Amino acid sequence: ELDKHLPYNEASDAIAAAAEDVRKAAADRASVQNSLNLFMLAGRYSSVIHVLNQMMSPPSDVNSERTYWRQQSEMLYSTHLSKQSIVLNALEKEGQRHLVETNRRLALLCLFFENLVLKQTDSCMDILTSLQLLPRTSEDVAGKVASAKDLDEPLRASIPAVLTGAMECLYNQYRYLKTQSVAQSPTSKARLMKISEEGRALSTFAGLLGIDRSARDIMSRFEAHMM
Repeated sequence: ELDKHLPYNEASDAIAAAAEDVRKAAADRASVQNSLNLFMLAGRYSSVIHVLNQMMSPPSDVNSERTYWRQQSEMLYSTHLSKQSIVLNALEKEGQRHLVETNRRLALLCLFFENLVLKQTDSCMDILTSLQLLPRTSEDVAGKVASAKDLDEPLRASIPAVLTGAMECLYNQYRYLKTQSVAQSPTSKARLMKISEEGRALSTFAGLLGIDRSARDIMSRFEAHMM
Protein backbone atom coordinates (compact mmCIF):
# COMPACT_ATOMS: atom_id res chain seq x y z
CA GLU A 1 0.00 0.00 0.00
CA LEU A 2 2.97 2.35 0.38
CA ASP A 3 3.03 3.02 -3.35
CA LYS A 4 -0.39 4.66 -3.07
CA HIS A 5 0.97 7.27 -0.68
CA LEU A 6 4.64 7.71 -1.61
CA PRO A 7 6.55 8.20 -4.86
CA TYR A 8 7.96 4.91 -6.17
CA ASN A 9 11.57 5.60 -5.10
CA GLU A 10 10.54 6.53 -1.57
CA ALA A 11 8.30 3.48 -1.29
CA SER A 12 11.11 1.28 -2.57
CA ASP A 13 13.56 2.78 -0.06
CA ALA A 14 11.10 2.24 2.80
CA ILE A 15 10.53 -1.40 1.85
CA ALA A 16 14.27 -1.98 1.45
CA ALA A 17 14.91 -0.46 4.88
CA ALA A 18 12.30 -2.77 6.37
CA ALA A 19 13.92 -5.73 4.60
CA GLU A 20 17.31 -4.78 6.05
CA ASP A 21 15.83 -4.55 9.55
CA VAL A 22 14.23 -7.98 9.18
CA ARG A 23 17.49 -9.42 7.84
CA LYS A 24 19.57 -8.05 10.72
CA ALA A 25 17.14 -9.47 13.27
CA ALA A 26 16.65 -12.75 11.42
CA ALA A 27 17.08 -15.76 13.65
CA ASP A 28 15.49 -18.42 11.49
CA ARG A 29 14.83 -19.45 7.90
CA ALA A 30 11.38 -17.82 7.77
CA SER A 31 12.76 -14.43 8.80
CA VAL A 32 15.49 -14.55 6.16
CA GLN A 33 12.90 -15.55 3.57
CA ASN A 34 10.73 -12.60 4.60
CA SER A 35 13.66 -10.23 4.12
CA LEU A 36 14.28 -11.69 0.65
CA ASN A 37 10.64 -11.20 -0.29
CA LEU A 38 10.81 -7.57 0.81
CA PHE A 39 14.04 -6.95 -1.12
CA MET A 40 12.39 -8.42 -4.21
CA LEU A 41 9.35 -6.21 -3.71
CA ALA A 42 11.62 -3.17 -3.35
CA GLY A 43 13.50 -4.07 -6.53
CA ARG A 44 16.77 -4.48 -4.61
CA TYR A 45 17.84 -7.56 -6.50
CA SER A 46 21.54 -7.28 -5.68
CA SER A 47 20.58 -7.42 -1.98
CA VAL A 48 18.61 -10.60 -2.65
CA ILE A 49 21.67 -12.26 -4.15
CA HIS A 50 23.97 -10.92 -1.41
CA VAL A 51 21.76 -12.52 1.23
CA LEU A 52 21.56 -15.82 -0.65
CA ASN A 53 25.34 -15.84 -1.02
CA GLN A 54 25.73 -15.24 2.70
CA MET A 55 23.32 -18.07 3.49
CA MET A 56 25.33 -20.49 1.32
CA SER A 57 28.66 -19.55 2.91
CA PRO A 58 30.80 -21.36 3.69
CA PRO A 59 29.58 -24.03 1.26
CA SER A 60 31.78 -26.66 2.94
CA ASP A 61 29.45 -26.67 5.98
CA VAL A 62 27.04 -29.31 4.72
CA ASN A 63 23.66 -29.16 6.45
CA SER A 64 19.97 -28.80 5.68
CA GLU A 65 20.13 -24.99 5.77
CA ARG A 66 22.87 -24.86 3.14
CA THR A 67 20.87 -27.24 0.96
CA TYR A 68 17.73 -25.17 1.36
CA TRP A 69 19.43 -21.92 0.33
CA ARG A 70 21.16 -23.67 -2.55
CA GLN A 71 17.76 -24.77 -3.78
CA GLN A 72 16.39 -21.25 -3.36
CA SER A 73 19.30 -19.89 -5.39
CA GLU A 74 18.69 -22.44 -8.11
CA MET A 75 15.02 -21.45 -8.28
CA LEU A 76 15.92 -17.76 -8.49
CA TYR A 77 18.35 -18.52 -11.29
CA SER A 78 15.93 -20.60 -13.33
CA THR A 79 13.12 -18.07 -12.89
CA HIS A 80 14.91 -14.73 -13.23
CA LEU A 81 18.61 -15.06 -13.99
CA SER A 82 19.02 -17.70 -16.69
CA LYS A 83 17.40 -15.45 -19.31
CA GLN A 84 16.72 -11.79 -19.97
CA SER A 85 14.39 -10.50 -17.27
CA ILE A 86 13.62 -7.40 -15.25
CA VAL A 87 15.86 -8.73 -12.50
CA LEU A 88 18.81 -9.47 -14.77
CA ASN A 89 18.45 -6.17 -16.62
CA ALA A 90 18.46 -4.27 -13.32
CA LEU A 91 21.60 -6.07 -12.13
CA GLU A 92 23.38 -5.34 -15.40
CA LYS A 93 22.37 -1.67 -15.18
CA GLU A 94 23.81 -1.50 -11.65
CA GLY A 95 27.03 -3.24 -12.73
CA GLN A 96 26.25 -6.18 -10.45
CA ARG A 97 26.09 -8.99 -12.99
CA HIS A 98 29.12 -10.61 -11.33
CA LEU A 99 26.90 -11.44 -8.34
CA VAL A 100 24.99 -13.88 -10.53
CA GLU A 101 28.16 -15.79 -11.36
CA THR A 102 29.20 -15.86 -7.70
CA ASN A 103 25.77 -17.12 -6.72
CA ARG A 104 25.88 -19.86 -9.36
CA ARG A 105 29.32 -20.98 -8.28
CA LEU A 106 28.42 -21.00 -4.59
CA ALA A 107 25.36 -23.14 -5.36
CA LEU A 108 27.56 -25.56 -7.29
CA LEU A 109 30.08 -25.63 -4.44
CA CYS A 110 27.31 -26.48 -1.98
CA LEU A 111 26.35 -29.35 -4.28
CA PHE A 112 30.00 -30.38 -4.57
CA PHE A 113 30.40 -30.70 -0.81
CA GLU A 114 27.07 -32.50 -0.48
CA ASN A 115 28.32 -35.06 -3.00
CA LEU A 116 31.71 -35.23 -1.29
CA VAL A 117 30.05 -36.28 1.96
CA LEU A 118 28.19 -38.99 0.02
CA LYS A 119 31.45 -40.17 -1.62
CA GLN A 120 30.03 -39.38 -5.07
CA THR A 121 33.47 -38.78 -6.56
CA ASP A 122 32.49 -38.72 -10.23
CA SER A 123 29.76 -36.16 -9.57
CA CYS A 124 32.21 -34.05 -7.58
CA MET A 125 34.71 -34.06 -10.43
CA ASP A 126 32.00 -33.08 -12.92
CA ILE A 127 31.09 -30.11 -10.72
CA LEU A 128 34.72 -29.04 -10.42
CA THR A 129 35.01 -29.13 -14.20
CA SER A 130 31.95 -26.89 -14.48
CA LEU A 131 33.25 -24.45 -11.86
CA GLN A 132 36.59 -23.85 -13.62
CA LEU A 133 38.14 -22.63 -10.36
CA LEU A 134 41.08 -25.02 -10.13
CA PRO A 135 43.94 -25.97 -12.47
CA ARG A 136 43.97 -29.38 -14.14
CA THR A 137 47.58 -29.22 -15.36
CA SER A 138 50.74 -27.29 -14.48
CA GLU A 139 50.12 -25.09 -17.52
CA ASP A 140 46.81 -23.97 -15.99
CA VAL A 141 48.24 -22.84 -12.68
CA ALA A 142 49.32 -19.27 -13.45
CA GLY A 143 46.02 -18.40 -15.12
CA LYS A 144 43.96 -19.89 -12.28
CA VAL A 145 46.00 -17.99 -9.68
CA ALA A 146 45.29 -14.74 -11.50
CA SER A 147 41.60 -15.58 -11.80
CA ALA A 148 41.33 -16.53 -8.12
CA LYS A 149 42.47 -13.07 -7.06
CA ASP A 150 39.50 -11.54 -8.89
CA LEU A 151 36.87 -13.75 -7.25
CA ASP A 152 34.27 -12.31 -4.89
CA GLU A 153 35.11 -12.86 -1.23
CA PRO A 154 32.73 -15.83 -0.56
CA LEU A 155 34.41 -17.77 -3.37
CA ARG A 156 37.96 -16.81 -2.37
CA ALA A 157 37.25 -17.88 1.19
CA SER A 158 36.02 -21.28 0.02
CA ILE A 159 39.15 -22.17 -1.98
CA PRO A 160 41.07 -23.99 0.81
CA ALA A 161 38.15 -26.36 1.44
CA VAL A 162 37.60 -26.82 -2.31
CA LEU A 163 41.26 -27.73 -2.74
CA THR A 164 41.25 -30.33 0.01
CA GLY A 165 37.99 -31.75 -1.34
CA ALA A 166 39.37 -31.86 -4.88
CA MET A 167 42.54 -33.63 -3.72
CA GLU A 168 40.41 -36.16 -1.82
CA CYS A 169 38.46 -36.85 -5.01
CA LEU A 170 41.67 -37.37 -6.98
CA TYR A 171 42.93 -39.74 -4.30
CA ASN A 172 39.65 -41.70 -4.45
CA GLN A 173 39.93 -41.98 -8.23
CA TYR A 174 43.59 -43.04 -8.00
CA ARG A 175 42.94 -45.63 -5.30
CA TYR A 176 39.97 -47.10 -7.17
CA LEU A 177 41.92 -47.41 -10.41
CA LYS A 178 44.90 -49.02 -8.64
CA THR A 179 42.64 -51.76 -7.25
CA GLN A 180 41.27 -52.74 -10.66
CA SER A 181 42.60 -55.74 -12.57
CA VAL A 182 43.40 -53.48 -15.52
CA ALA A 183 45.58 -51.17 -13.42
CA GLN A 184 48.71 -52.24 -15.30
CA SER A 185 47.32 -51.60 -18.76
CA PRO A 186 48.85 -48.70 -20.73
CA THR A 187 45.55 -46.81 -20.62
CA SER A 188 45.24 -47.17 -16.85
CA LYS A 189 48.87 -46.19 -16.28
CA ALA A 190 48.35 -43.06 -18.36
CA ARG A 191 45.25 -42.21 -16.34
CA LEU A 192 47.10 -42.72 -13.06
CA MET A 193 49.84 -40.38 -14.27
CA LYS A 194 47.21 -37.81 -15.27
CA ILE A 195 45.65 -37.95 -11.80
CA SER A 196 49.06 -37.51 -10.16
CA GLU A 197 49.81 -34.56 -12.43
CA GLU A 198 46.52 -32.92 -11.50
CA GLY A 199 47.33 -33.39 -7.82
CA ARG A 200 50.70 -31.68 -8.29
CA ALA A 201 48.98 -28.79 -10.09
CA LEU A 202 46.61 -28.36 -7.15
CA SER A 203 49.50 -28.32 -4.68
CA THR A 204 51.39 -25.72 -6.71
CA PHE A 205 48.24 -23.63 -6.98
CA ALA A 206 47.70 -23.82 -3.21
CA GLY A 207 51.27 -22.73 -2.53
CA LEU A 208 51.11 -19.77 -4.90
CA LEU A 209 47.85 -18.59 -3.34
CA GLY A 210 49.31 -18.86 0.17
CA ILE A 211 46.66 -21.31 1.31
CA ASP A 212 46.88 -21.99 5.05
CA ARG A 213 49.20 -24.72 6.28
CA SER A 214 46.46 -26.98 7.68
CA ALA A 215 44.76 -27.25 4.26
CA ARG A 216 48.07 -27.88 2.50
CA ASP A 217 48.95 -30.59 5.04
CA ILE A 218 45.70 -32.39 4.25
CA MET A 219 46.40 -32.10 0.55
CA SER A 220 49.94 -33.43 1.02
CA ARG A 221 48.69 -36.52 2.82
CA PHE A 222 46.38 -37.39 -0.07
CA GLU A 223 49.01 -36.55 -2.67
CA ALA A 224 51.58 -38.80 -0.99
CA HIS A 225 49.42 -41.80 -1.91
CA MET A 226 49.35 -40.82 -5.59
CA MET A 227 53.07 -41.04 -6.32
